[in-house]
Amino acid sequence: MEVKADDQSKRSPSTNSNVQSQNRNHNHTLTPEQEEHYSELFDQLDVDGDGRIDAKDLKEGLIRMGVPQVPGHAQKFMKKSDQNEDGHVDFAEFAICLENMRKN
Repeated sequence: MEVKADDQSKRSPSTNSNVQSQNRNHNHTLTPEQEEHYSELFDQLDVDGDGRIDAKDLKEGLIRMGVPQVPGHAQKFMKKSDQNEDGHVDFAEFAICLENMRKN
């Protein structure tokens, strides 16, 4: 399954061995295990279940997961992740951001 950062639709499980996440000048290949892990994490943070994460979802999801709140971190993550600047992070944007963070 190819995942693009501007894809606003809900994601579906991948049947391919790799997922291509495209980010302007970067290609990210996710293993099925990475995609599953990111998908589970995304679902935990998508508190309202609308297929995208906003700042409210992120804060509430992190609280539910027992992650200590650090002032400004949720906003930083949203700014870094929200590539199309629509105020929401879809799964593709989320996966791309996590891959960038993992590699850096």
